Parts: sequence; C-alpha cells; structure tokens
Amino acid sequence: MTLNLVKGATFHDGKPITSKDVAFSIKTVQENHPFKTMFAPVTSVDTSAPHVAVLKLSKPHPALLLAMSSQLLPIIPEHIYGDGQDPKKHPRNAENVVGSGPFKLVEFKRD
Repeated sequence: MTLNLVKGATFHDGKPITSKDVAFSIKTVQENHPFKTMFAPVTSVDTSAPHVAVLKLSKPHPALLLAMSSQLLPIIPEHIYGDGQDPKKHPRNAENVVGSGPFKLVEFKRD
C-alpha cells in the first residue's frame, strides 16, 4: 500500500511529518499496542521518499485501512519518541506533548 503524505504537514513543534515517522509509528504500534495484530501482515515500510511511505505486506489485509485509523495508528514523531525510551512510559506523554492534526493539546492535568 502506498501512502502519499501531505507535503508541508508538520507536528505541533514545527518539524515535518515524513515517511520515516510513519514507519516508526507502525513499528511502535506493532511492538506496543493492544491491537498490534492488526499490523502483523506489515513486514516493512519503504521510506526512500520523504513524502511517500510504501507498506509491504506478507499477505492481503482487508482491514488495513481500518487499522490505520487515528485510534489504532497515531503518527508519532520519531524525533521525540525514537530516543530509546519505552514509548508507554515516555516523559513526553505527560508534558510538552507533540502531536499532529487540527487539534493541539494546550493543558494536561494529571487525574
């Protein structure tokens, strides 16, 4: 499956969203998400072009588009979460959250 990313799209910290972020997000979901089996057929992601991510599959996956919904596959910034820390316990989950999309977190109060 070929994904053509929106050119000029950025994370909330101004860094561009690239195909490497897509690949990193899929790998992170495969390793950590409760529904990681939704991405089991994804064997690799070609990131040779910054705005094109090509998902390679081991077999057809009729629910792949559903699996790529924002709840199951959030695109997370590799420049923040790719530092080797556990993404489930990463300190940026609670402060200075960086995401993408039309809504930006302004304030987070624990509990």
